[in-house]
Amino acid sequence: MKRSNTGYRILLVFVGALLFVPLAAPAQENALRLHDRARTALDANDVFRAIELFSLSLAANPAYVPSLIGIAESFYRLDEYDEAYRYVTDARRYTRNNAAVLNLQGRILIGLGRPDEAGRVLAEVLRFEPNNIDARIGTAELALAEGRSSDALSAYREVVRFAPHNRKALLSLALVHDSLGDRDAAERYLLLAIEYHREDPTVRVLAGEYYASRALFAEAERHARTAIALDDARTDAYLLLAEIVYRRG
Repeated sequence: MKRSNTGYRILLVFVGALLFVPLAAPAQENALRLHDRARTALDANDVFRAIELFSLSLAANPAYVPSLIGIAESFYRLDEYDEAYRYVTDARRYTRNNAAVLNLQGRILIGLGRPDEAGRVLAEVLRFEPNNIDARIGTAELALAEGRSSDALSAYREVVRFAPHNRKALLSLALVHDSLGDRDAAERYLLLAIEYHREDPTVRVLAGEYYASRALFAEAERHARTAIALDDARTDAYLLLAEIVYRRG
């Protein structure tokens, strides 16, 4: 398991969750309500709060698949791949041909450094859902993890062909092209992401980072400040803004 300074905090989250399980209400109702609150926290990038609430949901109903998926995704975001894999494996026990579960398992297997298994899982999704966007993105991520940048670009472009506004594919194309030194292509995809997702703080943060890397500090600052205006809880946006101001002098 990846060792990090998140471990003790995660342990405290679990202990707190178990101490405050509401026992009076019906378990399924609690599981659903707590899951919805957890998903809201995760969407706001409050990962530790999400883990706490997903844990409460699972304490109410250990077989509640949406919460198993949610907590696995939360640990995945923390790069705690062993924990993520444990929960996504539990989710698979209760489902059959669930694309969301399989795609998440594939991404976690990539993080665990098990590319062959990841490829088989993602291929399984594409067998019964040939145009599944998340599976195609997973295939691109697998290619990147194996150092196959050209294959990754082809896979991301295929996603954009099916879903021209897909945020993750557009941003990934920008990042991969930038890493290969093709800044014209990188900026083209970044501008498309901004056009389609103007009010997405993640897009704005990545745009700020991109322009800061090119020493275009005025443009970088504009995107960082826009990200903060869109979500004033984005720590990464504040850190980016501070870095830009420092580097600009």
